Amino acid sequence: MNILYTDKKCSLIAFICLAVCANASAQLMSSFSFGTDGWQPNTGAVVNWESSGGVSDGYLRIVDNGNTEDMAVIAPSTYHGDLTQYNDGVMSFYFREGDYQNNPGPLPFFGTVTITSTAGTVAHVFITDLPTTTWERHAAPLTAEVWGVNAREWDAILRNVTDIRVRVEAVIGDEWSGFDSFTIRGCYADCDLDDDLDIFDYICFGNEYAALGSYADCDGDGDFDIFDYICYGNAFAMGCQ
Repeated sequence: MNILYTDKKCSLIAFICLAVCANASAQLMSSFSFGTDGWQPNTGAVVNWESSGGVSDGYLRIVDNGNTEDMAVIAPSTYHGDLTQYNDGVMSFYFREGDYQNNPGPLPFFGTVTITSTAGTVAHVFITDLPTTTWERHAAPLTAEVWGVNAREWDAILRNVTDIRVRVEAVIGDEWSGFDSFTIRGCYADCDLDDDLDIFDYICFGNEYAALGSYADCDGDGDFDIFDYICYGNAFAMGCQ
């Protein structure tokens, strides 16, 4: 994608970085530093808190219990209610393989996050391939386009969220995986999560784009192209409130 690294592009990035300076907005985060932070398994999984080995310290170890229901982890009530302040923000988490025992996968719906509210349910796939044993960040914009609804439907869903869960059943057979640092932030453009908008966020976005990460599908059309860079540039120029 050489077109993305022309002098003109770099000049535009430099101009925007000089023109915009903002702090990131509020966030909801489960770091798992001291426990499960209220996260629960569904009937297909067992969740154990590990005090070390995560992205920075603790993490959730999710184990298949052999039940017929696909494994999932369910967010606590701190993620319920009115989440409209996070519209146009970003949802992210870190994930890694623990042991899939060479079982075939990924299964359908693996890596899917569902948001349920009194207005309906939406879903988005965050992980498309089997993960590795290295912690990897998976993220997606919190926009109507990405979650497949119109603006009015999206606003209604965010106004009274009643359930958020992440489906993590990756393979057929026994398995366990690691889950860490689940975050909802009101600022999509702060790619590197340092609470500042600068050139490093564009570098972060470029890395996500090169890896075909769901975060980089800014316009939510399922493709990775120049329009995602334009979309990200617009989000960056808007800054963070």
